[in-house]
Amino acid sequence: MNDTPKRPRGRPRKHELAREPREWDFNLPMAARMFANAYIVSGFDEYGAVRILLDTVGKSRSDLEVANVARRAMACHAVQEEITESLKKAGLDDEHKKNYVAILWEWLKSPDTDLKQTAARILSKAFISERVQIEKPESLKIEGLEEGLMAMGLKSPVATQEEKTN
Repeated sequence: MNDTPKRPRGRPRKHELAREPREWDFNLPMAARMFANAYIVSGFDEYGAVRILLDTVGKSRSDLEVANVARRAMACHAVQEEITESLKKAGLDDEHKKNYVAILWEWLKSPDTDLKQTAARILSKAFISERVQIEKPESLKIEGLEEGLMAMGLKSPVATQEEKTN
């Protein structure tokens, strides 16, 4: 016979977080679920999630320890699965995102100008404003460079742009 006591039903216990944070095992389903929920509540901030869990069990740790626990948690496959599952339940997964963008495109094709403007504004923020444009810097001509190098007894190892074109 198996003499191990059965886990009581009802409200989940926080026994996974009762030990020191460096010993937290995020492969355990309850610990993974707790971290995933804290991660979402903290606005997708893994350090904030660890601090929420530490506050829950009445502990505080240095920033380095928080960072180490956060790194371990985010590297855990069970935590990643719980985050994905929680986001799917809330309608925030990739499939729902594609549906949302499809709805916005339909609004853009709509005869209703208010819908068109709203869709255009949202789509432009998502697709245009985040792109950074880098312009080629203008060349900088340093007057008197050759004379200065000659005065110091140095010769220019590379011909200047003017010498190359002449």
